[in-house]
Amino acid sequence: MVDAASGQLAQRSLTAVKWSYFGVLVRVIAQLIAQIALARMLGPETFGVFAAVLLVLGIGSLFVESGVGAVLIQSKSLPEGHRSAACGAVLINALVVSATVILLRDPLAIFFSEQALSEVIGWVWPAFFLHALSIAPMALLRRDLDFKSIQIIQVLSYLIGFLCVGVLAAWIGAGVWSLVAAWLTQATVTAVLANYRRPCFPRFFKLKEGLWMHPFGVRVLLTNLVNWFIENVDNVIVGRFFGSASLGLYSVSYNFVRNPTNHLVTSLQAVLFPASARSQDDNTRLVRAYLTAVSGVALVAFPIFVTVAALSESVTLAVFGDKWSGAASVLIPLSLAMPLHALMAVAGPVLWGKGAAGLELKVQALTAVLFAFSLAWASGISLLMVGWVVFFVYALRFVFMSWVLARSITIGFSDLFKAIFGAVFLSVMVSILGFVFDQSIADRQVLQRFFLDIFICAVSAVALLLLFPRFFISEFIRDLIRMSFNGKASGVNRFIGRL
Repeated sequence: MVDAASGQLAQRSLTAVKWSYFGVLVRVIAQLIAQIALARMLGPETFGVFAAVLLVLGIGSLFVESGVGAVLIQSKSLPEGHRSAACGAVLINALVVSATVILLRDPLAIFFSEQALSEVIGWVWPAFFLHALSIAPMALLRRDLDFKSIQIIQVLSYLIGFLCVGVLAAWIGAGVWSLVAAWLTQATVTAVLANYRRPCFPRFFKLKEGLWMHPFGVRVLLTNLVNWFIENVDNVIVGRFFGSASLGLYSVSYNFVRNPTNHLVTSLQAVLFPASARSQDDNTRLVRAYLTAVSGVALVAFPIFVTVAALSESVTLAVFGDKWSGAASVLIPLSLAMPLHALMAVAGPVLWGKGAAGLELKVQALTAVLFAFSLAWASGISLLMVGWVVFFVYALRFVFMSWVLARSITIGFSDLFKAIFGAVFLSVMVSILGFVFDQSIADRQVLQRFFLDIFICAVSAVALLLLFPRFFISEFIRDLIRMSFNGKASGVNRFIGRL
């Protein structure tokens, strides 16, 4: 009976991963199209103002949720009354957060030396209520591993919000308001669709039944706040000391590599967390799931982002245009930081699933202190130095988090090394080939040079994987490929036979 339940959970988790990454692929493509179109139409200054707004929205949304969604997922049993009370609790949080943000909008505008920020913040506060309405329904869908519904909701909301409303508004000259309209539209569509799929009616009494201020939820909130600080304090420093235009350059470079990374890891996190919670007493399964996830993330992240760093000038000019040329240098350290961030992020949901969110909190708090002092030093030097501080701190955070998780689930660093070695070596080879080729065609037109670079790097990566699969693909991914495709296609079977 236990084996059957374990097999069923593994199959549901695999199905959830497949739906997650199908949605990720669609959203990454849509996001690239929207980001490129908006960046070319709006420019660095406008993006700098909205980047400051996103900082406010990001930290406010964490207080709105207050770990309630994570508790809904992690709880072993969940009575109906708890779900309704959870909806009421986060709506009360949204009221408090909205009022606080409105009161602080003028001081925030003064802090960033950007008067337009006050007016924009005055119009985005409904986003907190919209987010609150979607927290419980989305958490329940994740708890049930219903990632088909989740991906449909997220894809549709982004397509309608940014590709339809945002791009159209920017085209008619709405400036920063096009980004505000896109954000609010996306939040509205998400709230409507999530509640349609998993209705949740708020109840505003007995907040404890809503798991509000639950000890696990508080630890999750504190961990998320520290994570927010680590992931956004560099943007705060840049906006405060270098101005809106520099913040626009930095934030667009950061988001260009960070958004795909977030999609890569958050979809996996969303599956790993409930799956780990359901099997938190089976350490062998947790170890296998973690190393498989790490192997898969490394195989995608390292070749892509190391190559982007090697081709930063071509990528920046081709994607964003000449007025964004100042972003090319800072794109290098930010790109190199992303694989390390992605690998670190895989550890969090495994710890959360075991109810050990406090361990991640300690690592993140230590990293936050180190980051704050390092960025304070870098702010007196240059924007590029801020980027390199991000890389080195992210590298240390990956080491710390891996060490904590290794002790928690009893694995050795040698196991982690075997899981990522092939991906790292592949990224080095592809990036070197790409850089040499890029320099040899430096006199060509920008877009022609960019597409030739992509073609050469993609062909090189695929060729190396097909010729030497056992060297570049870890045993964990090879087992996953066999389980997913064996017997479904003769061509795939021939490849599987070489694994």
